[in-house]
Amino acid sequence: MCRRISWCEIEHETIDSRAPRTPKNPLFEVNCLDMLIRHCLKDQTRETIAFGKRRQHSLYRLAIFLVWRNYIKLRRERRCLVTPAMQIRRLDRALTEEDIHARRLFVSRVELTDVWVDYYWRRVTTRPLAVNRLHELKLAA
Repeated sequence: MCRRISWCEIEHETIDSRAPRTPKNPLFEVNCLDMLIRHCLKDQTRETIAFGKRRQHSLYRLAIFLVWRNYIKLRRERRCLVTPAMQIRRLDRALTEEDIHARRLFVSRVELTDVWVDYYWRRVTTRPLAVNRLHELKLAA
């Protein structure tokens, strides 16, 4: 079944939830990413008292995790020499932390979508919280 979204076409498939979650499963990469997120980001585990209280903070942590996962970490622990970015030919080598921090990308030089602009300027509110204070520059000249 195909459904139309204004900017892309999606083919929807269903997979039996009881199917083994092995590399032969079509959802293996998604299941693996989900497992790594829960393993590496303690605020994303199923039962925890360390859950992220604010959407803003959770997204920042996830963004850092995704950079690590796609550009630094190898796809597999054994007999694998490529990162996900290398596999799709986005990079020719794995990046290091020094590569990531070598050049700062300023919001004035990189175009962001409206949603990301709100996250960048910390304008995202968390609905369940009664108070959502926005950071206001008071001492900056």
